[in-house]
Amino acid sequence: MNRSHYQFGSLYLEPRKKGPEVWVFRWRERDEGGRDRLRKRIVGSTVEYPTKGQAQRAIEAHRLDLNRGTTGQTSAPQTIRQLVEHYRLKEMPMDTHEKKRRSTKLVYNTNLNTHILPRWGRYPLKRVSTIEVEDWLSSLPLAPGFGHHTGKPACRIGELERVLRLRQ
Repeated sequence: MNRSHYQFGSLYLEPRKKGPEVWVFRWRERDEGGRDRLRKRIVGSTVEYPTKGQAQRAIEAHRLDLNRGTTGQTSAPQTIRQLVEHYRLKEMPMDTHEKKRRSTKLVYNTNLNTHILPRWGRYPLKRVSTIEVEDWLSSLPLAPGFGHHTGKPACRIGELERVLRLRQ
């Protein structure tokens, strides 16, 4: 007989090579073969969530979904941060490099963490407009190696476009 347990998971700080530490939520999930798999999700940095209590509150909806058994059936993303998380899980899983090379994923993650999430992370998806994105992009300094002929830092544009494409 299977006995169900409320899964609290664990929340801990994980250091990064560059930048602030991040809060990581870990839990177990049973796969199709009946084996338990350890999963993890980055909640946010210590800049976004300075205390463990704030990080706990941020992950509470995921924990409720997890215990309802609906983690794979979550509703559509509501914010850019949720969309980025979905993009990372579906398009850039770090355990396999079938769709993109590891080095490409690292560059994309850097752009997401450095440029896109700080500005757009809490922004509701419904409110994102082309004009706002273009204004923001034109306000960014050009990346080294991108001349004035491009007019925009191409790597940041491409990453934001890839993430926003999932919205449709």
